[in-house]
Amino acid sequence: MDLKSTIRTEKLETILREQLEKQEKRIEQLEYEITQLKEYLKEKNI
Repeated sequence: MDLKSTIRTEKLETILREQLEKQEKRIEQLEYEITQLKEYLKEKNI
């Protein structure tokens, strides 16, 4: 691999890693919201 290809690959890996981290944070947030909703529904006996 030449230098340009290596740099391009590293940039892509960085971008993909950042996107994955954002998605993981979003999943955690959604899991938290689901838990909150379940508790709310349980309290309301729905």
